[in-house]
Amino acid sequence: MTGYSLQLVREANRDFYISLLFAPKQKHQALAAITAFNIEIARIAYRVHDPLLGEIRLRWWRDTIEGGSVNSSTENPVADGVLAAMSRFDLPRQVFLNACDARLFDLYDNVMQSRNDFEGYCGETTSAFIQLACQIVDPLGAHHCANASGHGGVALALSNILRQLPTHFANNQKFLPTELLQALGIERQALCGKTADKTKQSRALAALIAWAREHYIQFLNAYQALPPQFRSAYLPMAPIPYYLQKLERLGAQAFEKTTLFSPLRRQWIITKTAISGRFAPLKTRES
Repeated sequence: MTGYSLQLVREANRDFYISLLFAPKQKHQALAAITAFNIEIARIAYRVHDPLLGEIRLRWWRDTIEGGSVNSSTENPVADGVLAAMSRFDLPRQVFLNACDARLFDLYDNVMQSRNDFEGYCGETTSAFIQLACQIVDPLGAHHCANASGHGGVALALSNILRQLPTHFANNQKFLPTELLQALGIERQALCGKTADKTKQSRALAALIAWAREHYIQFLNAYQALPPQFRSAYLPMAPIPYYLQKLERLGAQAFEKTTLFSPLRRQWIITKTAISGRFAPLKTRES
């Protein structure tokens, strides 16, 4: 089980790497390929200073996916792997194209306006690739997974953003929806920099955690109705409850330091979930 895509996933996203190891061995290459593709387009925004250069890179990926075939080499191992996975598992080309389009948001100082906008963004990025993993694991039964993938993807994306708030603010990425902040009576500038207000930071964080909890609960409800062969596709969600609990304890400090667990602890959480088949429930701060 070797290959460029697998190595990239192991280095760039350990949670996804550990998770795919619990899938059937013959699915590893395809799962690594789609995950590597998602990693590559997601990190473009962090590798370019000029948004136009980012657009050019996304356009290359879009054109390659749109016009490529498994019979022609792109001289890019991730792209070749994705095209092979698309061919073998009949993965919808449009999902990859939509993901490239969605990642344009990452390049500019645009503001996420509403919760629906954010959930739509997640649907074309995080949720879409969870659903693709389900299709690779079981092509015939994957249509039953759409609800779990949708809610799980939003919960995962939200928890990742919340645990990396300092990085997102430093890069001027405005993922926190204006609609939500306005409902709380909070100006965006009150959450960072010299004008940061600890009380408003805590209030905003509590609302965002509640939003993530809502989607995680709906994910759990949908996941429990699925057969066990889809478990590996959802294992990256296993650390979510632990991150949300830690964020609740941190409060306003979450805007100052990144929230992480050691790789060994995350591996233990994912492995325990893979063996038991049970995702951890959410706990209140009092429990």
